[in-house]
Amino acid sequence: MANEHYNAQCELNGTRLCQELNMAECRECPLGELKAYDRKRIAADVSAVLDMMPEGGMRRFFAGDACVHCVGEPREKASYGLCDIGRARPDGEERHRVWKALMGTSSRSGYMLPLQTGICERCRRNFRIIGTAPLLALGLISALGVALMSVRALREPLAAVAQILPFVLFLACLGVGTAAYFLLKRLLTKRLSRETRLNVFDIEGMDAFERAGWFELSKGKAPHTYEVSSLVFMKRPLKSGLGTRVEPPDVDVPER
Repeated sequence: MANEHYNAQCELNGTRLCQELNMAECRECPLGELKAYDRKRIAADVSAVLDMMPEGGMRRFFAGDACVHCVGEPREKASYGLCDIGRARPDGEERHRVWKALMGTSSRSGYMLPLQTGICERCRRNFRIIGTAPLLALGLISALGVALMSVRALREPLAAVAQILPFVLFLACLGVGTAAYFLLKRLLTKRLSRETRLNVFDIEGMDAFERAGWFELSKGKAPHTYEVSSLVFMKRPLKSGLGTRVEPPDVDVPER
C-alpha cells in the first residue's frame, strides 16, 4: 500500500526528510500536530542526524536477503536483530518534546536510533546460546547449593561444627556458579565468534558509524570494550521511524 501523505500544509510533505521518517500516513506522524516553526526546528534536527550517519544509512544492514552477522559466506536472512544506538548531543542542547517521540533521548545519548540487522537462524541461535547457557549454569549450581542445605543429614553435622557453615557452603556454591557463568560465557563467545559477528560494530560498514561517534546504548561509548551486543529478535522489521526505510529517498532535502 502506498504511503498516504496528504497534509499539504506540512513543509516536509514530499521531501527527503518525510521519506526518511517513514510514516505510513500523515496522521501517524507526530510532526503534524506542531506549529510550522517547531516543525522546521525538528526537521533541522532530523537533517542533522541524517548528516551524522555514513552514506547509505542503516538500510544496508536489514534490507537485503543475506545475514550480516555471518563470518565468511553469509547465510539467508531468517529474521531481524534490534538494538538501539546513540550519539552524544552537544552539552546543554535542549530537545523539543516531539523530538523524544521521533528519536528518543537518554542520559548517555542525545540521539537514539534503532539499528536493525538481518540475521540467519544459526547466528540467532548463537546469540541465544550465549545469553542462556551461562545463566542456566549459574542457576543450576546455585540451586544445588539450596538443595544441599535442605538435606538434614548434611546440614545438621555442619551446623554442629559451626552454625554458619551451611550458609558458607551455599555461598561457595554461589561463587562456583558465578565463576562458571563467566567462564562459560567467555568460552562460548570465543567459539561462536568464529561463526557470528557478535558485536554489531563488527558488522561490515558499522565501523563508519563508530568513527562518527555512534555506540550501542545498552553497552557504552566504546563499542570495542565489549564482545556481545544485546539484541532483541523480530520476525518483521520496524515499519516507521528514522532509520527504518528500506528504499533510499528519491528526492533531495529542500532548502530551509
